[in-house]
Amino acid sequence: MRAKRRHDVAQDYAVRLMQHLVVPTFVLNPNRQVVIWNRACERLTGVSASVVMGTREHWRAFYKEKRYCLADVVALDQADKLALQLPFLQVSESMGNHDSNVVDASSVD
Repeated sequence: MRAKRRHDVAQDYAVRLMQHLVVPTFVLNPNRQVVIWNRACERLTGVSASVVMGTREHWRAFYKEKRYCLADVVALDQADKLALQLPFLQVSESMGNHDSNVVDASSVD
């Protein structure tokens, strides 16, 4: 019981810390739903945390059309898609297979 309490306290502290970072930060859970959208992210994007929390709508703050953000690519463990989604990045061979096709985010729920 004490271990769970310590874990909860540490997690609460980490969330509060991220909320006060001056660097715009958002965090997705394993289902790619927004669980943290800090104040700096609100200021940068003009999108309130209350609009995106618990949703998969984080892309709307950055793009006009539905597509993956870098956080989605990481959450989906699809590093091989980085070079195709973000062509200006230099992705090393160790990060994935460059022969993959881009997954159309509009077909993903």
